Amino acid sequence: MKLIFLSILVLASLIGYSQAGSSRCPKPNMVWSDCASACEPTCGEQPEICILICLQKCVCIDGYILDANGNCILRSECP
Repeated sequence: MKLIFLSILVLASLIGYSQAGSSRCPKPNMVWSDCASACEPTCGEQPEICILICLQKCVCIDGYILDANGNCILRSECP
């Protein structure tokens, strides 16, 4: 049972990885990064501990930060 779950998890990760690499960032003020932080800054509390790995994903452009809805907004617009 664990092997089946692990296989599904790996397959889902590979599908997500291939789709993410071929698509553009769907939201404004985002750019693609081949080595983004796992702990991107957000409005609100930041994690005390963050793993140091590179993730391929869309990130906010300089001066912008993720809000609770996953949109990149100016830091000054955080509630």
